[in-house]
Amino acid sequence: MLVSIIIPTKNRCGPLQETLASVMTQTHAEWEVLVIDDGSTDGTEEMVFGMMSKDKRIRFSQREKKPSGAAACRNLGVEACRGEYVIFLDSDDLLAPECLEGRVKVMQDNPSLDFAVFLTHLFHAKPGDSPYLINNFTQEDDLDRFLRLDAPWQTTGPIWRKTALAKIGPWDEKALSMQDWEFHVRALATKLNYQKVSEIDSFWRTTGPDSMTNGASWGSPRRVWNRVRLYGRIIAILRTQGLLTERRRSLQTAEYYKHAFVINQSRRLAYKIWAMARREKMIGPFKFTIVLISDLLIRFARRFHEFVVTCLLPETRLKRTHFVALPSNHHE
Repeated sequence: MLVSIIIPTKNRCGPLQETLASVMTQTHAEWEVLVIDDGSTDGTEEMVFGMMSKDKRIRFSQREKKPSGAAACRNLGVEACRGEYVIFLDSDDLLAPECLEGRVKVMQDNPSLDFAVFLTHLFHAKPGDSPYLINNFTQEDDLDRFLRLDAPWQTTGPIWRKTALAKIGPWDEKALSMQDWEFHVRALATKLNYQKVSEIDSFWRTTGPDSMTNGASWGSPRRVWNRVRLYGRIIAILRTQGLLTERRRSLQTAEYYKHAFVINQSRRLAYKIWAMARREKMIGPFKFTIVLISDLLIRFARRFHEFVVTCLLPETRLKRTHFVALPSNHHE
């Protein structure tokens, strides 16, 4: 059975070469790789064409329409792929040699499955240099785990029957981060049939500075608000599907709180986020009001503390001058 491996990439020429090499060593021979480039400028295209000359199962295309991003690239890959099964592989992660063989066997042995999920090992430079799994299976409900951001699997973990992807719908191209989280929550909300297999068959590289989703911007107001709006869309889906239990309501409220008062530093945005949690009926009026009052008290206490220290210990306000820029007109 043909497996389509969809790899979005941007400026990861070196890691991508390792990723493709891990696919080329698969014991299951029926596969195709679709590399969807998001505008690389580091020689990625030339490198991939060089590997294509060695293995015709590798295909390359450029994203030519907007928007940009990994989600858009994955959607283009789904449109173009020919396999009965699909795996979404990040461009710096690796597959164990028996990965495809083991996953295809599980899907063939269980024709009612929409997808199956496998464990993924974390690594830094090469597989085996870390003792940690990026995910783990527990007895807790998987949807509950996703909602509290304790994802039981990540992007590369599942193998999908292509027909099941149509039931989920495309990847969310408007999401600036957490696209895989949103996609997997939708898969569970769609009530697809799946199986978890406690076998490690892929390797997740710790995120580097060239990630397609830069972690440095995680707390920016734009990304914070984008994720909050994403939560609103997920809540609507859960409510429609009859899956918004009291526990899930509480779990999502906790994420609203964190994005309003912990991750975010803007008080104006914080109150906007908290008001959205109330509008979505995630929290009752009493708890909503108590949290606002406690936040105001904390802000007042902090400012009062700063005022007292300034009055009693004015020396704490003295500025250091040992690193001072020279005036622009200074000449030695």
